[in-house]
Amino acid sequence: EDSGEDGRTWREKPILWGAVVGDPSTGKGPALDIALHKFYKIAAALRAKDESLWEQYDKDSKIYEKRMQSWYVEQAKTPTGLMEPSAPTKPPRERLWTDDVTKEVVAKLLTENPRGKICIVKDELASWFGGFDAYGNGKSDKDRPDWLSFYESKERYIDRAMEGRSYHVDSWGGVILGGIQPEVLSKISGKLGADGMLQRFQIIVSKPKRQIAKRPADADAVRDWNRIMENLAAMQPDTQSVQLSPEAAAFMDQQVEWISNAMQSGVAPALVAALGKWEGLFGRLMLVSQCISAAALGMRSPAAYVPLKVAQQAWAWMQSLLWPHAVTFYMGQADQGDEYASVKAFADYCLARDVEAVQPYEMTQRWSHYRRFKTIQQRREFWARVEQVGWVRPLGAFDRNNAIARAYEINPRVYDGRFRAQAFTAKSAAVRYRDAMHPAMVRAQGREPGED
Repeated sequence: EDSGEDGRTWREKPILWGAVVGDPSTGKGPALDIALHKFYKIAAALRAKDESLWEQYDKDSKIYEKRMQSWYVEQAKTPTGLMEPSAPTKPPRERLWTDDVTKEVVAKLLTENPRGKICIVKDELASWFGGFDAYGNGKSDKDRPDWLSFYESKERYIDRAMEGRSYHVDSWGGVILGGIQPEVLSKISGKLGADGMLQRFQIIVSKPKRQIAKRPADADAVRDWNRIMENLAAMQPDTQSVQLSPEAAAFMDQQVEWISNAMQSGVAPALVAALGKWEGLFGRLMLVSQCISAAALGMRSPAAYVPLKVAQQAWAWMQSLLWPHAVTFYMGQADQGDEYASVKAFADYCLARDVEAVQPYEMTQRWSHYRRFKTIQQRREFWARVEQVGWVRPLGAFDRNNAIARAYEINPRVYDGRFRAQAFTAKSAAVRYRDAMHPAMVRAQGREPGED
């Protein structure tokens, strides 16, 4: 939590969404299993602790149902005011995770879980995207707002599909973690649109196995990690929100300026949208880092103020880990899957002709590949993909009949089997681009810092 000079309060909760993007051969599933091994063991222990209580509750519930049936029969015969049987008290059920992506099931778990939070773990996130209407069969958008708000963790009513009633969830939110194949992601990314669903995820691009150096496990690190996980599971929230120290708040202001400069530097629109989440993400990572620091010391709750050291650590994670992967993913997204073959072909078309702008109407006459799109919807999706990876931006008005711009300005790139991000042609944009970008971005593009 942080309070600004205008008196308004800014709050973030320690909720993170993560997606490991890689082909089946990259081993993203086994890597997640290793990282979550201790987490699963803690969850199993909590489940075993509650099992005997729930066995007794199930027995008491069956007895209660029988008593209620008898009570209804007696009341129908002679309503003499017999005392209604008392329902058994439902015991708490601590759940750390689930792989069920049904909205109603998740809402039920959150209302029953004394922790008030849940982690959704999916080996393949494609089933999560397909599990709600907006990105599944496309017949309805009713689930999309609920899942978008799952990142914010606010009070919400979740309608039950069959019973006509609602779950009241005090804090509708949780962690989402899983893997997804790039070809699958490319097929659904056009449907994700501009609502920020994809940008809520922190993307990690998995390397091919042959590029990963083998090394023995660090026994000390594993032992420390297991201890921290146990302490995090036992941690209790304080009654007061964690706040930024003055030094941490000043440091954050500096990094927010970096984020703003990066967003205006000419990168792909999809990466700009992802950076738009970074100020809030920074707050969340500071809070997570604060909790980890407390767990490492065996504390039962995090300290009241985030110190400068923790803020610097959180920003180091963002710069050294999240930023290179975001650049690699969003700026190189046009290399992913068959869905983007047309984008690659469009790149060749533009580079071969050294054009600065194109008109869709003229493309129909001059480019045979474009004539493959027989419907307006296919052409809309094509231009959405081209714009998403930063190759073009709309110029002027949109055609009212088909929602396609009448012209698109080209963002020139170098193509040598991959797209390398470059700034727009204006010199001022190029300077902003060079100054704003971290060296990690340069390396992600296959160059060394200092090269033009």
